[in-house]
Order: sequence, then C-alpha cells, then structure tokens
Amino acid sequence: MKDIKEGITMNVVNQKANQVEEVELKGYIVSFRCPTEELLTIKVDVSALSKDQYWRLVRELQDYLYDVDTSHAKRKPKYTSRKIDATHKRVVLERRNIIKFSPYPNRFSNQIKYIRTKLYNIINYHCITIQEEITGNVRRCIYLLPKPSLPMLNREVEILNNEIDGINREIRKYDLKPIKAILEQYGIEIPLNHIEIPHITLQVLPIRIGSMEIREWANRDPETARIIERTRREMILKAVEEVKKRLYEIALSISSAKSMDRVRNSLMRIREICNDLGLKALSKTVVEPLIDLTFDPQKCVKVLTTENTRKSYIDERISGLIRNMEELGLL
Repeated sequence: MKDIKEGITMNVVNQKANQVEEVELKGYIVSFRCPTEELLTIKVDVSALSKDQYWRLVRELQDYLYDVDTSHAKRKPKYTSRKIDATHKRVVLERRNIIKFSPYPNRFSNQIKYIRTKLYNIINYHCITIQEEITGNVRRCIYLLPKPSLPMLNREVEILNNEIDGINREIRKYDLKPIKAILEQYGIEIPLNHIEIPHITLQVLPIRIGSMEIREWANRDPETARIIERTRREMILKAVEEVKKRLYEIALSISSAKSMDRVRNSLMRIREICNDLGLKALSKTVVEPLIDLTFDPQKCVKVLTTENTRKSYIDERISGLIRNMEELGLL
C-alpha cells in the first residue's frame, strides 16, 4: 500500500516535467425542456360543495380512477385507490377548496416519468454538467456536449419524441366523458379537453474558448476578455469536478476484479468526452492512468476500493494538474 501511495505522489510531483496542453474548451452548450406528468393533471374548484358532498365526490373519483388504472395496467396496481390531492387556497378574502388529479390512467404518467428518466441517462452519457440551479423542487442544468456526440444525441431524443407521440395517440383515444359525468352530478361543469404532450426540445449553442479567442477580445475589449476568461475558468473547473464525481461513482461501483471490463468501458467513455471537449490534460493525467490500472484487476480493486489510495489516485492527480495549469497560465 505504501509503494502505491509513494508512486502516486511522485507522479503528481513530476507533472510539471510533462508538457500540459492548452485547454481549448469546445463543443456545444446544451439545455433542454422535457414534459412532466404534471401536464396530465386538472384542478377542480369544489368550494360550493358541502363537506359530505366533497368526500363523496373524492371517493367516487378514487374508485373510478382505480378501476381505470387496473384496466389499463399490465399488472394489478399495488395501491387500493387513486390519490386525489386537495388544497385550500385563500383568494383575496375567500377561501377556495381545490382538488387536483389526473383523469387519465396512471400508466400515461408513468410512461412520461420513464421517458424523462431515459432522457437524463442519455444526457449524462453524452454530456458534462457545467451549471446547476435548484429552485424549490426544480433542478435545471446546463451541459457541455462534445461536438461528435450531437448527431447521436439528436437521434436518441427523436426516439423519445416518437414515444411521446405514442402516448398522445392513446390520450386522444381515451374517453373523458365518465369523469365529466361524475363532476356534473355535483354541479361542477368544466371544459375537459384532451391535452397534447409536447416534444422534448434541445437548445444547442456552439462554443469554442481558447487563449486565441481571449487575446482577440483583449485587443477589442479588455473587460469583455476578462469576463470570458473568468467564465472559461469556471466552466473548466466545473467540468473537472463533474469528471471527478463520475470517477468516484465508477470506483465505488467496483465489487470485484470480475467487473473490470465494465469499469474500463466507463472510463474509456469519460476519456473520449474529455478529449472531445478539449480537456486532454485531464484525460492524460487522471483518466488514462485509471484505464491502465484496470488491466491489473487485483491492483485496481486494491487501489480504488480503499478510501485513502482512491483519494490519492484521483484527488491528488486532479489537484496537481490544476496547480500545474495555473502556474503555467493555462487556467
């Protein structure tokens, strides 16, 4: 174990002896919009109902929607009644009672959730997160996509949009009249029209920031050049942090020497992303040594499943690389 750590430390110390390539950040800035199952819900004002009428309506809707879920499900639902959300809102000086539910089979909501999960997996396979904002329960990210990955990403999103088209066809066929009839029994008349689930949309902006671009801006507008240089640094550091996070996920997933092929393939994908984004120094200094390590399975398990050596092998290499780049004026 001591030999391993000494070898790692010596490698980090000697990084200055190696030529570190300039980081020319390149690719596409990507954000996306994806529909949620919330689009399938409706809100009904039940303020005019008595307490007894209110509970009878809720139970009737629950029983009907449970039967709908059961008839549309591939296997019997684990729940015994559909949930109906109720809120009590104060509007000016009036208190309004609102119930919220989806009049559609639960299967439609689950399909939309599954599409969203697949989209996040696709995005995480192709991209690196460079910005993350969390507002309440909403998490919005901006990604950096390697240029060669755009055609494949587009194709995979198109496949998901075809699945959304299939859900929309089922929505149009679904009969909303029974729900409308239940509501009308309680004197509630609202327009019930089929909704259309929108496609997933990608916003893609090409980016290329290197020292040449920064020098060109410095000649025209020094203040703008400083802003661009600061933004570039923040994006690089965020990308490095994201790569580090993924390397740790891979390391923590190692259960035995038998998993080396899977581990190697995951590391090779990260190397490909780093190289395509212009982060070749990160690829050479951190990722490639880990790939080489997988060809000695016993050593790989020993290094990456032990906390101290794992930190030395990943954290110290990354810290040494960043120091080196800062001292050489490359970051």
